[in-house]
Amino acid sequence: MSEKQAILFGYYGAGNAGDELMLRCLHRWLERQGIRITVGAAMAPEVERLHGLPALQNLPLLGQYAWVDVWLRRKGFGLLRRMREADMILAGGGDFIRDDRGWKHFSFSIEKLMAGSLMGKPVGLVNVGIGRPQTGYGRRWLRSALGRCERIIVRDRRSYELCQELGAGSRATFTVDIVMCVQDLLGIRPSGRSIVDGRYIVVALRSDPDVYRQYAFDEPHRRTFAAALDAIVSRHGCKIVFLPFHGGAANDDLIHRQIAEMMRQREAVEIREWTLDIQQLIDLMSGAQTIVAMRLHAAILALAVGRDCAVMPYDHKVRELCTEMRLAHTIESSTLASQDETARVIEQSMNLEWSRPAHLPSWSELTITA
Repeated sequence: MSEKQAILFGYYGAGNAGDELMLRCLHRWLERQGIRITVGAAMAPEVERLHGLPALQNLPLLGQYAWVDVWLRRKGFGLLRRMREADMILAGGGDFIRDDRGWKHFSFSIEKLMAGSLMGKPVGLVNVGIGRPQTGYGRRWLRSALGRCERIIVRDRRSYELCQELGAGSRATFTVDIVMCVQDLLGIRPSGRSIVDGRYIVVALRSDPDVYRQYAFDEPHRRTFAAALDAIVSRHGCKIVFLPFHGGAANDDLIHRQIAEMMRQREAVEIREWTLDIQQLIDLMSGAQTIVAMRLHAAILALAVGRDCAVMPYDHKVRELCTEMRLAHTIESSTLASQDETARVIEQSMNLEWSRPAHLPSWSELTITA
């Protein structure tokens, strides 16, 4: 089998551990099929540093921003030339195709697929979430983009149903987020080493939880959450380990430090630094009493090592993960009205194992070709 070259576009190199974990897994999955990738990245130098992969800067081609840099300085022509040299164009990793953040964000998310298709290249979507269009242009453009894809692998049921609705159901496959298969794809398993002394709970919050106006987490909610953590520390004698999944401009350290400062039992708090050390992340998850996950990939990584968790569903993608993976312990925004109820949900999730539903295929069973 001759080796093929693909450009994989996505939000890579921007300090989001979930995106970087997806890239590691997608790279290995494609490599097993004889496909070498160049990454079309948000921050190309950082991708090269973190992953050792060739990367190029993902640029907007429709004048959404930086049009002087892209076209007058001719960087856009360089990107198009690299696309013409590739055998296929892929976009993948995350819930990035959505028009509820405006036309600039939406058009940027699909334009490389459209351009690749116009060049006669096979194009595809891998490990994506697709938001239901809120606008007329969003629905028209999305139908066109999906219709050009030869392969679509989505990680949530809503995206799969949307593909069917827009006429691309025959090319779409619904399965788990690829990071859930991290042990099989990367061969990294819990080592059994002690990362934190004593019993502990991992907490992974998001710096802007109400970004989609679906999860209020204002100061009263935060104080209730801090008080619930204090109560758990008192009752179970465990530490609270705050683990950031975003270390870039939207650093999760800010919200973690806010909660820690609201707690009475600050001596029980440990705030970890952002890391992409996958062995360390897996060991932290597997050794915890439970994981309190607002960040989607904190929950996914917990599930990857067979651990149940308490989930704070700030967005539909997190809520659907709970439904599809049968996660019963959720901390809704309304739950945060009560310290006792918040603590109860977290305590009920402690020391529980989890098994992946058998009805969804593993990534080892899938290929980029339909």
